[in-house]
Amino acid sequence: MRRKGEEYFGEGQEDFEFDEYLKYTLYEPMVEVRDAGSCVKVLIEVSGSSQESVVVDFITPKSIDVSVKYRGRLVKKRLDLPQPVKTSRYEVKVKNGVAQIIFQKI
Repeated sequence: MRRKGEEYFGEGQEDFEFDEYLKYTLYEPMVEVRDAGSCVKVLIEVSGSSQESVVVDFITPKSIDVSVKYRGRLVKKRLDLPQPVKTSRYEVKVKNGVAQIIFQKI
């Protein structure tokens, strides 16, 4: 059952579909960080996005910001890594709606 805006915001908001609004604002991509021996792997759900839409910014060798387009909006996540990684090189692969970012440990 769809809820109309009037239920949440009172009179005059009948045309606002609250469920449609929630569909794009509350959901965040699932993220997993794995320590895989000589590297650290970050897995992020990127449904419908390409490899070029995944942007990594290094804060420190143990902390990164990842920006990705997810369900029609740009999502930015700050992640702490289990080990320091080389900031000069990383690899991004996207397959079946999941981005895999591989970092080499220092």
